[in-house]
Amino acid sequence: MGFHTLYHRLASKDANGNTNGNANRGLYMDGKLQTYAVQTPEYSIGCYKGDESSSKNMLAASVRRDLFDPKTGRVYLSDRRHWVDQFKPRNMAVTCVRLSALQLGQITAGYYNDLLDETMRLDRKVMDMDDPMTREQADMLERIWSETEWSRRFDFTSISMKIKESIITAQLTSLVVRGLESIVVANCTVQVADSYIIDPFKEAKRKFERDYDSTGENGGKTKGDIGKEMAVVCLRANAIAFFAEYIVSQCRLAYSTFYKNYSKSDKEEQMKLFLKASSTLAFSRMLGLLASCAGACVGTLVLPPGGYGTLLGSNIGDSLVANLIK
Repeated sequence: MGFHTLYHRLASKDANGNTNGNANRGLYMDGKLQTYAVQTPEYSIGCYKGDESSSKNMLAASVRRDLFDPKTGRVYLSDRRHWVDQFKPRNMAVTCVRLSALQLGQITAGYYNDLLDETMRLDRKVMDMDDPMTREQADMLERIWSETEWSRRFDFTSISMKIKESIITAQLTSLVVRGLESIVVANCTVQVADSYIIDPFKEAKRKFERDYDSTGENGGKTKGDIGKEMAVVCLRANAIAFFAEYIVSQCRLAYSTFYKNYSKSDKEEQMKLFLKASSTLAFSRMLGLLASCAGACVGTLVLPPGGYGTLLGSNIGDSLVANLIK
Protein backbone atom coordinates (compact mmCIF):
# COMPACT_ATOMS: atom_id res chain seq x y z
CA MET A 1 0.00 0.00 0.00
CA GLY A 2 1.42 3.38 -0.97
CA PHE A 3 0.86 6.60 -2.85
CA HIS A 4 1.15 6.34 -6.63
CA THR A 5 1.61 9.39 -8.84
CA LEU A 6 -0.62 9.45 -11.88
CA TYR A 7 0.74 12.51 -13.67
CA HIS A 8 3.89 14.49 -13.20
CA ARG A 9 3.39 17.85 -14.89
CA LEU A 10 3.24 20.30 -12.02
CA ALA A 11 3.97 23.63 -13.68
CA SER A 12 2.66 25.70 -16.56
CA LYS A 13 4.34 28.39 -18.66
CA ASP A 14 3.15 31.90 -19.27
CA ALA A 15 3.17 33.79 -22.60
CA ASN A 16 6.88 34.70 -22.18
CA GLY A 17 7.88 31.10 -21.65
CA ASN A 18 8.57 31.52 -17.94
CA THR A 19 7.69 28.63 -15.67
CA ASN A 20 4.92 29.44 -13.26
CA GLY A 21 4.32 26.58 -10.89
CA ASN A 22 1.52 28.25 -8.96
CA ALA A 23 -0.55 29.75 -11.77
CA ASN A 24 -4.25 29.06 -11.26
CA ARG A 25 -3.54 25.84 -9.44
CA GLY A 26 -6.29 24.20 -7.40
CA LEU A 27 -6.12 21.23 -5.02
CA TYR A 28 -8.76 18.56 -4.83
CA MET A 29 -8.64 16.09 -1.97
CA ASP A 30 -11.00 13.30 -0.99
CA GLY A 31 -9.95 11.86 2.33
CA LYS A 32 -12.29 8.87 2.20
CA LEU A 33 -11.07 7.68 -1.16
CA GLN A 34 -7.53 8.82 -0.42
CA THR A 35 -7.41 10.45 -3.85
CA TYR A 36 -5.59 13.70 -4.55
CA ALA A 37 -5.47 15.85 -7.67
CA VAL A 38 -3.70 19.12 -8.41
CA GLN A 39 -5.11 21.00 -11.39
CA THR A 40 -3.75 23.76 -13.60
CA PRO A 41 -5.91 25.41 -16.29
CA GLU A 42 -4.96 22.72 -18.82
CA TYR A 43 -3.37 19.84 -16.98
CA SER A 44 -4.13 17.69 -13.96
CA ILE A 45 -1.75 15.94 -11.63
CA GLY A 46 -3.05 13.31 -9.27
CA CYS A 47 -2.03 10.59 -6.92
CA TYR A 48 -4.00 8.08 -4.98
CA LYS A 49 -3.40 5.60 -2.22
CA GLY A 50 -3.76 2.01 -3.41
CA ASP A 51 -1.92 -1.18 -4.12
CA GLU A 52 0.45 -1.71 -7.02
CA SER A 53 -2.03 -3.77 -9.02
CA SER A 54 -4.48 -0.87 -9.00
CA SER A 55 -1.87 1.54 -10.33
CA LYS A 56 -1.14 -0.82 -13.21
CA ASN A 57 -4.77 -0.65 -14.25
CA MET A 58 -4.64 3.11 -14.78
CA LEU A 59 -5.02 3.18 -18.56
CA ALA A 60 -5.67 6.90 -19.07
CA ALA A 61 -3.28 8.01 -21.79
CA SER A 62 -3.31 11.76 -21.32
CA VAL A 63 -2.99 14.37 -18.62
CA ARG A 64 -5.80 16.65 -19.66
CA ARG A 65 -8.19 17.88 -17.00
CA ASP A 66 -11.17 16.13 -18.62
CA LEU A 67 -9.68 12.75 -17.69
CA PHE A 68 -10.73 13.36 -14.07
CA ASP A 69 -14.30 13.17 -12.82
CA PRO A 70 -14.82 16.73 -11.50
CA LYS A 71 -17.17 15.52 -8.75
CA THR A 72 -15.09 12.68 -7.32
CA GLY A 73 -11.58 13.15 -8.65
CA ARG A 74 -11.59 9.58 -9.98
CA VAL A 75 -9.58 8.99 -13.14
CA TYR A 76 -11.80 7.97 -16.03
CA LEU A 77 -11.22 4.41 -17.32
CA SER A 78 -9.44 3.49 -14.07
CA ASP A 79 -11.62 0.35 -13.83
CA ARG A 80 -10.63 -0.88 -17.26
CA ARG A 81 -8.98 -4.30 -17.29
CA HIS A 82 -6.06 -5.55 -19.34
CA TRP A 83 -6.43 -8.25 -21.96
CA VAL A 84 -4.40 -10.73 -19.93
CA ASP A 85 -6.02 -10.12 -16.53
CA GLN A 86 -8.36 -13.09 -16.93
CA PHE A 87 -5.41 -15.47 -17.43
CA LYS A 88 -3.68 -14.60 -14.18
CA PRO A 89 -3.50 -17.61 -11.80
CA ARG A 90 -5.72 -16.08 -9.14
CA ASN A 91 -8.41 -14.97 -11.60
CA MET A 92 -8.29 -18.31 -13.39
CA ALA A 93 -8.66 -20.18 -10.09
CA VAL A 94 -11.64 -18.05 -9.04
CA THR A 95 -13.28 -18.55 -12.45
CA CYS A 96 -12.80 -22.33 -12.37
CA VAL A 97 -14.15 -22.70 -8.83
CA ARG A 98 -17.13 -20.42 -9.49
CA LEU A 99 -18.12 -22.12 -12.75
CA SER A 100 -17.63 -25.61 -11.29
CA ALA A 101 -19.90 -24.78 -8.36
CA LEU A 102 -22.43 -23.21 -10.73
CA GLN A 103 -22.52 -26.28 -12.98
CA LEU A 104 -22.89 -28.67 -10.05
CA GLY A 105 -25.67 -26.51 -8.61
CA GLN A 106 -27.55 -26.41 -11.91
CA ILE A 107 -27.25 -30.18 -12.41
CA THR A 108 -28.40 -30.91 -8.86
CA ALA A 109 -31.31 -28.46 -9.04
CA GLY A 110 -32.38 -29.86 -12.41
CA TYR A 111 -32.28 -33.43 -11.12
CA TYR A 112 -34.48 -32.78 -8.07
CA ASN A 113 -36.85 -30.61 -10.08
CA ASP A 114 -37.35 -33.37 -12.65
CA LEU A 115 -37.66 -35.96 -9.88
CA LEU A 116 -40.48 -33.94 -8.35
CA ASP A 117 -42.23 -33.70 -11.74
CA GLU A 118 -41.90 -37.47 -12.24
CA THR A 119 -43.26 -38.19 -8.77
CA MET A 120 -46.28 -35.95 -9.34
CA ARG A 121 -46.94 -37.59 -12.72
CA LEU A 122 -46.91 -41.06 -11.17
CA ASP A 123 -49.12 -39.90 -8.29
CA ARG A 124 -51.70 -38.64 -10.75
CA LYS A 125 -51.76 -42.03 -12.42
CA VAL A 126 -52.27 -43.78 -9.09
CA MET A 127 -55.14 -41.43 -8.21
CA ASP A 128 -56.76 -41.90 -11.63
CA MET A 129 -59.47 -44.56 -11.26
CA ASP A 130 -59.25 -45.40 -14.96
CA ASP A 131 -55.52 -46.18 -14.70
CA PRO A 132 -54.63 -49.63 -13.33
CA MET A 133 -51.29 -48.48 -11.84
CA THR A 134 -50.89 -49.28 -8.14
CA ARG A 135 -48.87 -47.46 -5.49
CA GLU A 136 -46.25 -50.25 -5.45
CA GLN A 137 -45.78 -49.98 -9.21
CA ALA A 138 -45.46 -46.19 -9.01
CA ASP A 139 -42.83 -46.44 -6.25
CA MET A 140 -40.87 -48.97 -8.29
CA LEU A 141 -40.97 -46.79 -11.43
CA GLU A 142 -39.92 -43.76 -9.40
CA ARG A 143 -36.96 -45.67 -7.94
CA ILE A 144 -35.88 -46.89 -11.39
CA TRP A 145 -36.13 -43.36 -12.81
CA SER A 146 -34.16 -41.92 -9.89
CA GLU A 147 -31.31 -44.43 -10.18
CA THR A 148 -31.11 -44.15 -13.96
CA GLU A 149 -31.11 -40.34 -14.07
CA TRP A 150 -28.65 -40.06 -11.16
CA SER A 151 -26.15 -42.25 -12.99
CA ARG A 152 -26.62 -40.36 -16.23
CA ARG A 153 -26.54 -36.80 -14.91
CA PHE A 154 -23.81 -37.20 -12.31
CA ASP A 155 -21.41 -39.05 -14.56
CA PHE A 156 -17.90 -37.68 -13.94
CA THR A 157 -17.03 -37.50 -17.63
CA SER A 158 -20.21 -35.63 -18.48
CA ILE A 159 -19.80 -33.13 -15.63
CA SER A 160 -16.13 -32.55 -16.48
CA MET A 161 -17.06 -31.82 -20.10
CA LYS A 162 -19.74 -29.32 -19.07
CA ILE A 163 -17.35 -27.54 -16.71
CA LYS A 164 -14.68 -27.43 -19.41
CA GLU A 165 -17.13 -25.95 -21.92
CA SER A 166 -18.33 -23.33 -19.44
CA ILE A 167 -14.76 -22.25 -18.64
CA ILE A 168 -13.83 -21.97 -22.32
CA THR A 169 -17.01 -20.02 -23.01
CA ALA A 170 -16.28 -17.66 -20.11
CA GLN A 171 -12.75 -16.99 -21.37
CA LEU A 172 -13.96 -16.35 -24.92
CA THR A 173 -16.64 -14.02 -23.61
CA SER A 174 -14.05 -12.08 -21.60
CA LEU A 175 -11.89 -11.67 -24.70
CA VAL A 176 -14.87 -10.39 -26.68
CA VAL A 177 -15.63 -7.96 -23.85
CA ARG A 178 -12.07 -6.60 -23.98
CA GLY A 179 -12.39 -6.16 -27.74
CA LEU A 180 -15.71 -4.33 -27.47
CA GLU A 181 -14.26 -2.12 -24.74
CA SER A 182 -11.38 -1.18 -27.04
CA ILE A 183 -13.86 -0.23 -29.77
CA VAL A 184 -15.85 1.93 -27.35
CA VAL A 185 -12.70 3.67 -26.06
CA ALA A 186 -11.47 4.33 -29.60
CA ASN A 187 -14.75 5.81 -30.84
CA CYS A 188 -16.25 7.59 -27.82
CA THR A 189 -15.22 10.37 -25.49
CA VAL A 190 -13.45 9.27 -22.34
CA GLN A 191 -16.48 10.17 -20.20
CA VAL A 192 -18.87 8.08 -22.31
CA ALA A 193 -16.43 5.17 -22.56
CA ASP A 194 -15.96 5.18 -18.79
CA SER A 195 -19.70 4.74 -18.21
CA TYR A 196 -19.62 1.48 -20.21
CA ILE A 197 -16.37 0.16 -18.71
CA ILE A 198 -16.83 1.11 -15.05
CA ASP A 199 -16.93 -1.76 -12.52
CA PRO A 200 -20.39 -1.72 -10.83
CA PHE A 201 -19.07 -3.42 -7.67
CA LYS A 202 -16.25 -0.90 -7.23
CA GLU A 203 -18.52 2.01 -8.10
CA ALA A 204 -21.07 0.92 -5.50
CA LYS A 205 -18.34 0.73 -2.85
CA ARG A 206 -17.09 4.19 -3.82
CA LYS A 207 -20.58 5.66 -3.64
CA PHE A 208 -21.19 4.24 -0.18
CA GLU A 209 -17.81 5.40 1.08
CA ARG A 210 -18.22 8.88 -0.37
CA ASP A 211 -21.93 9.73 -0.28
CA TYR A 212 -23.81 7.38 2.04
CA ASP A 213 -25.79 8.89 4.89
CA SER A 214 -28.47 6.72 6.54
CA THR A 215 -30.55 9.79 7.41
CA GLY A 216 -30.16 11.52 4.05
CA GLU A 217 -29.23 14.76 5.79
CA ASN A 218 -26.14 16.93 5.44
CA GLY A 219 -26.11 16.50 1.68
CA GLY A 220 -25.66 12.72 1.89
CA LYS A 221 -27.53 10.02 -0.02
CA THR A 222 -29.71 7.25 1.37
CA LYS A 223 -29.60 3.62 0.23
CA GLY A 224 -32.60 4.35 -1.96
CA ASP A 225 -30.78 7.15 -3.76
CA ILE A 226 -27.68 5.03 -4.28
CA GLY A 227 -29.80 2.07 -5.39
CA LYS A 228 -31.44 4.14 -8.13
CA GLU A 229 -28.06 5.41 -9.28
CA MET A 230 -26.61 1.89 -9.35
CA ALA A 231 -29.49 0.67 -11.53
CA VAL A 232 -28.50 3.25 -14.16
CA VAL A 233 -24.79 2.48 -13.71
CA CYS A 234 -25.40 -1.26 -14.19
CA LEU A 235 -27.53 -0.68 -17.29
CA ARG A 236 -24.55 0.82 -19.10
CA ALA A 237 -21.74 -1.06 -17.39
CA ASN A 238 -23.31 -4.50 -18.06
CA ALA A 239 -24.37 -3.75 -21.64
CA ILE A 240 -21.00 -4.76 -23.13
CA ALA A 241 -20.84 -8.00 -21.11
CA PHE A 242 -24.35 -9.05 -22.12
CA PHE A 243 -23.71 -8.21 -25.77
CA ALA A 244 -20.45 -10.20 -25.68
CA GLU A 245 -22.28 -13.16 -24.15
CA TYR A 246 -24.88 -12.93 -26.91
CA ILE A 247 -22.18 -12.92 -29.61
CA VAL A 248 -20.46 -16.01 -28.20
CA SER A 249 -23.75 -17.88 -27.69
CA GLN A 250 -24.88 -16.96 -31.20
CA CYS A 251 -21.64 -18.30 -32.67
CA ARG A 252 -22.04 -21.56 -30.74
CA LEU A 253 -25.64 -21.85 -31.96
CA ALA A 254 -24.60 -21.27 -35.57
CA TYR A 255 -21.81 -23.85 -35.27
CA SER A 256 -24.15 -26.43 -33.75
CA THR A 257 -26.89 -25.83 -36.34
CA PHE A 258 -24.96 -25.48 -39.58
CA TYR A 259 -21.89 -27.62 -38.95
CA LYS A 260 -22.12 -30.08 -36.07
CA ASN A 261 -25.73 -31.19 -36.64
CA TYR A 262 -26.18 -30.03 -40.22
CA SER A 263 -28.52 -32.04 -42.41
CA LYS A 264 -28.89 -31.32 -46.12
CA SER A 265 -32.24 -33.08 -46.25
CA ASP A 266 -33.87 -30.80 -43.69
CA LYS A 267 -32.51 -27.32 -44.39
CA GLU A 268 -35.77 -25.42 -43.95
CA GLU A 269 -36.58 -26.99 -40.60
CA GLN A 270 -33.08 -26.31 -39.30
CA MET A 271 -33.28 -22.68 -40.42
CA LYS A 272 -36.62 -22.25 -38.61
CA LEU A 273 -35.19 -23.72 -35.43
CA PHE A 274 -32.08 -21.53 -35.73
CA LEU A 275 -34.11 -18.33 -36.17
CA LYS A 276 -36.36 -19.25 -33.27
CA ALA A 277 -33.40 -20.02 -31.00
CA SER A 278 -31.65 -16.79 -32.08
CA SER A 279 -34.71 -14.70 -31.29
CA THR A 280 -35.09 -16.38 -27.90
CA LEU A 281 -31.41 -15.79 -27.16
CA ALA A 282 -31.57 -12.09 -28.05
CA PHE A 283 -34.75 -11.61 -26.02
CA SER A 284 -33.31 -13.42 -23.00
CA ARG A 285 -30.12 -11.32 -23.02
CA MET A 286 -32.04 -8.03 -23.27
CA LEU A 287 -34.44 -9.11 -20.54
CA GLY A 288 -31.50 -10.36 -18.47
CA LEU A 289 -29.80 -6.97 -18.73
CA LEU A 290 -32.91 -5.20 -17.45
CA ALA A 291 -33.37 -7.77 -14.69
CA SER A 292 -29.76 -7.41 -13.59
CA CYS A 293 -30.26 -3.63 -13.26
CA ALA A 294 -33.42 -4.13 -11.20
CA GLY A 295 -31.64 -6.77 -9.11
CA ALA A 296 -28.72 -4.41 -8.50
CA CYS A 297 -31.11 -1.75 -7.22
CA VAL A 298 -32.96 -4.20 -4.94
CA GLY A 299 -29.73 -5.76 -3.69
CA THR A 300 -28.33 -2.35 -2.85
CA LEU A 301 -31.48 -1.56 -0.83
CA VAL A 302 -31.81 -4.91 0.99
CA LEU A 303 -28.26 -5.87 1.89
CA PRO A 304 -25.94 -3.85 4.17
CA PRO A 305 -24.12 -0.81 2.70
CA GLY A 306 -21.35 -1.75 0.31
CA GLY A 307 -20.96 -3.18 -3.17
CA TYR A 308 -21.86 -6.80 -2.36
CA GLY A 309 -25.60 -6.15 -2.46
CA THR A 310 -25.27 -4.63 -5.92
CA LEU A 311 -23.17 -7.54 -7.18
CA LEU A 312 -25.38 -10.27 -5.70
CA GLY A 313 -28.64 -8.64 -6.75
CA SER A 314 -27.42 -8.18 -10.31
CA ASN A 315 -26.41 -11.85 -10.63
CA ILE A 316 -29.67 -13.10 -9.09
CA GLY A 317 -31.74 -10.98 -11.47
CA ASP A 318 -29.93 -12.37 -14.50
CA SER A 319 -30.18 -15.97 -13.20
CA LEU A 320 -33.91 -15.69 -12.59
CA VAL A 321 -34.54 -14.53 -16.13
CA ALA A 322 -32.32 -17.27 -17.58
CA ASN A 323 -34.24 -19.95 -15.65
CA LEU A 324 -37.62 -18.49 -16.65
CA ILE A 325 -36.66 -18.41 -20.33
CA LYS A 326 -35.51 -22.05 -20.17
